[in-house]
Amino acid sequence: MPRDDTQSETATSDENDHRTTLLDIRGSRQDDLTILAVLSPPVPNPKDFVSLLIRLEHRPDVRWTKLHQVGAWLTALDATESGKSVAVSADGLLYMFSESDFSTRDLKCRLSAVWAASESEVFAVGPSGVRVRVSDNAVLAEPDQKGHRFHAVHGTSAGCAYAVGTSGAVHRYEEGKWRELPAPAVATLLTVLCVGDEVYTGGSAGELHRLKQDVWSRISAPKDLRFVSLAWYRGTLYAAAGYAGVYRVGANGVELVKKLEARRLHTAGDRLLVSGGCLVAQFDGESWWGGELDL
Repeated sequence: MPRDDTQSETATSDENDHRTTLLDIRGSRQDDLTILAVLSPPVPNPKDFVSLLIRLEHRPDVRWTKLHQVGAWLTALDATESGKSVAVSADGLLYMFSESDFSTRDLKCRLSAVWAASESEVFAVGPSGVRVRVSDNAVLAEPDQKGHRFHAVHGTSAGCAYAVGTSGAVHRYEEGKWRELPAPAVATLLTVLCVGDEVYTGGSAGELHRLKQDVWSRISAPKDLRFVSLAWYRGTLYAAAGYAGVYRVGANGVELVKKLEARRLHTAGDRLLVSGGCLVAQFDGESWWGGELDL
C-alpha cells in the first residue's frame, strides 16, 4: 500500500510570535528547493511583514537555510532556467536575486504574480490591472481598459504569455502586444499553466478549462472547488484547491488525490511538490511525504 507520511517530518526553529505562510516553491530537485515565506505578526499589518527566501532540502532529511530576508511583503516567486530567483511585492517592486544579494526595480503598480520567461524577460501582473513586461532595461506596463484584476501569468516564451483574472478574463501577449481572448468563464480565474500548445486555466466556482487551437473546453469539476494553482506531472494535470486538497484530471473530470492544504504546486524532477500554510509535501506518484516547516 502507498505510504502516507505527510505529518511525519517537521523542521522547526525557536518558538516565536509570528505566523509563517509559505507562498511559493521552486526548484528542480527535492534536495535543492527555494521557498518564498512571509512572516506576519499575530495581528496582520502588511507594513510589518517580513519575507524570506530559503533554501530547502526536503528528504531524506529536512533542512533549511535562509538565503535572503526582505522587509516587505513579497507575493510571488519564480526562477529562471539557470535557477536565479525572481519575485514581486505587493507595493510594486520586482526583485532579482543572486546568491549573495538582490536588486529591485519599481514597476509602480501592485503585483501578485510573476513569470520568468528567460534570463532577461519577466512578466508580472496584479490587482491593479496592469500587465507588465520587463525586458533587460525596458519596462512595458499596460493597464487593462476594462479594469480587470489579474491573478496569474504564465507562458511558453518571451513572445507568448497569458494573464488571467476577474470575470474570466484571459489576455494573451503576442507580437509585442496584449489582446483579450473570449472568456471561458464568468467567475474569477486564479491560475494559468501553459503545456506545449495547450493552455489551462482554473479559478473560483470549479472553473477549469483547456485552450487548444483557440478553442476552449471545460473540464468537469464541482462548483464548490476553488482552484488556485496548476501543475503538469507525469502527463497529467494536477490542481490545488486550497483546504479541499490536490486534484488531478481524469477521464471524467477531476478526482481527489490528497486532502491537505494546497496553495501552490510545482513539479521538481520526478516529484510533485505542494505547499500551503506551513506545509511542504511531495508526491512520487504513489505515496506522500512531508510536514510543516516552522520558520
